[in-house]
Amino acid sequence: MMVATFMGLLGATELVAPDLVRGVSWLSFGRIRPIHVNLVIFGFVGPGLFAAGFYIVPRMMRTPLFSEKLGLTTVAVWNAVLLAITGSLALGKTQGREYAEMIWIIDVFIVAGLLLMFFNLAMTVKNRKEPVLYVSVWYILAGVILTAVTYALGNVIWQPDTGALVGIPDAILLWFYGHNVFGLFMTPLAAAAA
Repeated sequence: MMVATFMGLLGATELVAPDLVRGVSWLSFGRIRPIHVNLVIFGFVGPGLFAAGFYIVPRMMRTPLFSEKLGLTTVAVWNAVLLAITGSLALGKTQGREYAEMIWIIDVFIVAGLLLMFFNLAMTVKNRKEPVLYVSVWYILAGVILTAVTYALGNVIWQPDTGALVGIPDAILLWFYGHNVFGLFMTPLAAAAA
């Protein structure tokens, strides 16, 4: 969160004083803005909502989390992804697509982290002691799996060499993802937590 906030502050400062960090390529606006945006989404808001999901689902289902070890593995994968996002974008390794800047291998690990979380939560629901399946649980499960699918589609994960299609189809997929990273990721998880 501190890195994301600092990068946002530095980016805003560069809009007023563009020569502030002249000659330091990894601190140029074109590199720190994607770091800021992606760390806020995937390093601040996302983990907070994931933590809420890992808390809410077992409580509402009256059963322990299916696998705490898998949960810790998911957290480790996610934190490694955050380091990779910061490092790769600072070095200029990017797909050049707004909100979908990360390189292919990072995309794979983001989807893997989402799938690990979904599996752990789905198995917790399967082993539940509570007969009622509350709407918050539906929102959490739907938010996680739909984010994995939307992320894979929007980042054209099946084309590792380019990470993009060509022309209008690419723009459609990119902005389907760009809008739904909020609509299918943050909104259902936040509604479930509320």
